[in-house]
Amino acid sequence: MMIEGPLAPWEAGIADRLKTLGYAASTAAQHMQLVRRLSRFLHEQGGGQISVVRVEEFFEDLHAHHGSSWPTVKAFRWLVEYLIESGVAPSPRPASPQSPEEVVVDRYRHYLLDERGLARKTVVARERTARQFLVEHSGRELH
Repeated sequence: MMIEGPLAPWEAGIADRLKTLGYAASTAAQHMQLVRRLSRFLHEQGGGQISVVRVEEFFEDLHAHHGSSWPTVKAFRWLVEYLIESGVAPSPRPASPQSPEEVVVDRYRHYLLDERGLARKTVVARERTARQFLVEHSGRELH
């Protein structure tokens, strides 16, 4: 089965990346099936530009409609990296933190995304809580 939609031109490269990463044939086939679903999702959402945020939205939608037994975006970091390296998706460039509080929040965000693999909406909510905590405890040296 071939990929249809905005990711179709990169099907061979995506399959090669899975081989390079050493995935078993059955696991690679499962990943390609999800890449097909992602491509259809992107097409149904208006095609548009492919971005890391759109990939995250796909996995959030997948979990919302089909439960948590599906992989998370963290399991597909290889795909996000491939899309960025291939120039398909722009590299996310977060603004550099300016205050000590922003440094703490930035480090917390990276922890939630990279270590915990939480959904973007969850990270935004937890960032908001962290900011409120820092405001309530301003003047304290928190690391």
